[in-house]
This record gives sequence, C-alpha cells and structure tokens, in this order.
Amino acid sequence: MNEFSLLFQFDGPESEIQERVAAQTRLLRQGRGLYERGGLRNWHEMGNTCHADVVDGDNLVASVAVRMQERTITGIGCTCAQGEAPRCVHACAVCFRLFYRNRYSSKLNGKIVIPCEVSEMVDRCGARRLGAWVYGEDAARETALGLEHLIGLDEEYRYQRWLDGTHFGEILGNCIPSVEEEIDMDTDHWPDPKAPDLTADLPHGWFTLLEAMYEKSHDFEKLARLYAIYIARGKLAEDARYVDRLRWMLSETGQDDEIDAFLKELLQEILNQLMARPRLSDGDDRHNNAYECLLREYGTHEAIRAYLDAVEQMGHKE
Repeated sequence: MNEFSLLFQFDGPESEIQERVAAQTRLLRQGRGLYERGGLRNWHEMGNTCHADVVDGDNLVASVAVRMQERTITGIGCTCAQGEAPRCVHACAVCFRLFYRNRYSSKLNGKIVIPCEVSEMVDRCGARRLGAWVYGEDAARETALGLEHLIGLDEEYRYQRWLDGTHFGEILGNCIPSVEEEIDMDTDHWPDPKAPDLTADLPHGWFTLLEAMYEKSHDFEKLARLYAIYIARGKLAEDARYVDRLRWMLSETGQDDEIDAFLKELLQEILNQLMARPRLSDGDDRHNNAYECLLREYGTHEAIRAYLDAVEQMGHKE
C-alpha cells in the first residue's frame, strides 16, 4: 500500500525524466488534495474491490474501482480512462484514502499505532526557528501540558469554548487555522523561516504544535479531541480529512474488549459533542466542509436539519 505512488509513474524517454517526475508529483498532490477535501462519495466495498464516486461540488465527475489483495493494489479502473490504465487524479484520490486508512487503522498487539503526521513538520519548524525540538514521550507530554495551559485547553469548559468558537483568543492570532489552503505541506523548504510568527508557519498554528506533542506522547484520546476542534472550527477545505482520521484511529482493535469498549465510547462522546449544535464556518457562505463530511458519515436527521436551518438563517441575516 505504501508504494502505490509507483502506479502513477509516467512513461517517456530518459531525456524527459525531470518532466515526468514533476508530473507525477503534481498528480499525487492533486489526488491527495481531492481526497482530503472530501471529494470521494458513496464509498463501498465488495469483496476485495473498493468503489467510490468522485464529485466536484454536487456534480459526479468519475467513478473509481480499486482491487486489492492483502493490502496490495492489484487493479485500478476509472470511468475517465476509457479502458486504459488510469493515471488520473480520481484513482489517485482513492489510493490515498486506502493509504491513510491503513496508517490510522493500524493496531499492534491490541494497541493503537498513532501516525506522526505533523511531528516532522513541527521538528523542522522548531529546529529552524527556535533551535530546539522535543525528544521522547516524557518531554512531549510535559510540552503538551504547557501548550494546553497556553492555548486554553487545560480544562473541559475551556475546551468546549474552543469547540464552540467562543474562545476570546480567536482575535489574538494564535487560533486555528491561519494559513492559506495552497500551502504545500510536502515542500522541503517549508515552513518559511521569515514568517512573522509560528501561526504563519503551521496549518493550525499553535494547535499544530500541540498535535505533534500528542503524536509523540501517543496520547490518542487528546489527539482525537483535537481533531474534533479541527472539524468544528477549521476553515481549510482539507480539514475534512480529520473525519476519517478520527474514525480510523478510534476503530476497534479486535483483540481487547475493554479497550474496544473505551474507543467506541470515546468516539460516540466526541460525535455527540460535535452534533450538539450546528458547526458553521466563519467563511462567507457559512458552510463548514469538514462538518458536512462528518454529517454525511454519522449525522442524525436532527443534526443535519439543524445545520441546514442554521446555514439558511445566517444567509438571510447577511
């Protein structure tokens, strides 16, 4: 599964190797972006084959099927390819979903394996901007406690204020998120050392620092609750990816009934908190892409209706 990028290599003469590598890199980034923005719908699996529709807004763009054998992709088909082996952004997006599902659903001896998605980014930022970085679980746990005090996540009522968007700190520039969508998290010279503050460097500002500390300390419970804030308050279209990450990270181990019961209870608690009230965006049209993805996966009729009514009411006010 980790080598699926090899399926999207472009053929051509040796003299065009740089152009072909650049084209493959663009395709992979576009495919990842399409998946992370919630562009896949109607996902279902039959036997060893995964099917998904690709949408642009409400319009169906393509349908993809990916066949797997023991986590190895053995076949890909897309309606855009007309019988040819697809090297398209649609198939690439489906492969990225399978890739991340494999990463976040991993369990080892009944324990959750937490992927370090932002730790390397934060280490790079700390080394370049502060000349320091955090090593080891104990140091990460201590740093996380300090950041919780600094940000205002050290008590349940303060966490709830962040979730509801009523925390006064939003005007101080240390809240989530504060960078543009088109920033590429894979660029090797990123973050920009000349940026004015840490918020300008990281996709969710100080929360990204905290996210990295939770990863390093393997604190999946607090990491899941942080994902909930991204879903409720995030402005980036790519925040839709945290719906999948939340679900997969808290999936059952299948080996320990006590742990599985706790994971199920934690997931339901977070879902209940998120759907207790409509989570609107601060953007112009008030639509929250990440929250809408959550509602498509888990939403009750009441929660969906409340969200649609809230969006309509805000539209009338504006």
